[in-house]
Amino acid sequence: MLTATLAARYHALLAVGIGALLALWSVAALAVTFGRGLLKVIPLRRVQQLAAVVLLVLAGLSITSALV
Repeated sequence: MLTATLAARYHALLAVGIGALLALWSVAALAVTFGRGLLKVIPLRRVQQLAAVVLLVLAGLSITSALV
C-alpha cells in the first residue's frame, strides 16, 4: 500500500519500485544472517516458543485495542 502511495504521489513508479525491491532484499538478507547466528546460540525450539509468546501478546493487544 505504501509503495503504491509513494509511486502515485511522486510520479516515479520505477524509482519507488526499485527502492521497495532493494529494501525487501536487504531486510531478507539481514533476517537470514541474524537468524543463522541466532540458531548457533539458541535452539530452534526456544526461538519458536519466543515467537509464539510475542505473537500471542500482539494478538492480545490487537483484541484489546479493537474492543476499547
